[in-house]
Amino acid sequence: KLGMILEIDGRWGPESDSALAQAYRYRDRLPDREHYLAIASYFGDGPGRDRAKAVAAFETVLELDSTNEIGLVNLSNLEASRREFTKSARLIRRLLAQARSPDDSAQALLMLMSEQVAQNQPSGAARTVAQVRAAFPKHPGMDIAVANVLYALGREDSAIQLESRTRLSDPDPATREQAKVWLARVAGVHGRVREASRLIDDYSTQDTARGISVPPYRRAIVSAYIEERYREKPAAAVAILDSVLARRPFRSVKWSDRSYFDFATYYARAGRIDKARAIAAPLSIQPGC
Repeated sequence: KLGMILEIDGRWGPESDSALAQAYRYRDRLPDREHYLAIASYFGDGPGRDRAKAVAAFETVLELDSTNEIGLVNLSNLEASRREFTKSARLIRRLLAQARSPDDSAQALLMLMSEQVAQNQPSGAARTVAQVRAAFPKHPGMDIAVANVLYALGREDSAIQLESRTRLSDPDPATREQAKVWLARVAGVHGRVREASRLIDDYSTQDTARGISVPPYRRAIVSAYIEERYREKPAAAVAILDSVLARRPFRSVKWSDRSYFDFATYYARAGRIDKARAIAAPLSIQPGC
């Protein structure tokens, strides 16, 4: 439990890995269900990093307790990561059937929408969107989830209208700022690079105004993304990443602020697999896994 709490708190890496490894080491002292949850967490989110073993452990958890929410959610996510979308959707439906609160139902429906889009089931996804919007119009993050599905279903105008309205009128400041990021991505897709940059800059400015610490590499990551994705200038993207790391190396910031995955991703997308592998080395992973 400590390992998962540390990850949720943003303290993933050495701290959470150490906690998960400790639980795995002493797993035989735990009751059966917790024993297999420790194994699943070690291989799923911890230093073991073996999806097949994590899947097997979560399946055992569900054999012991078929309604275990941790097992259902995590096994569904793991199956989706392996592109086993039918299995993932089946687990989500079990989660939905046993939901004990509106929040539980809303979360399960959000997961189901994503799986239906992944399985190219536009009619099913459209029905789920209607169900979600009718039952949980004020659920946090609902508008963005619905916009993503509408966009994937080819209803881009409806998605943009929804997020534009969210950006201007949602009572939650964080949700309004998330809408800006969503609109920035769509603007970038259509080549409106200046608009995308302006929205992202405004997003960071608002975070600062609200007393929220802006991740130290956000601006560089966004700039590299724009150069590689929209301007088709991979060399410029690499130069941006190199420059910010020269000025502010990862060792100078706390672990949770070190954007290993983002830097590895954009180095790789820009054709510099060597730099991607080097930046990802501290995580003992291969970029793109």
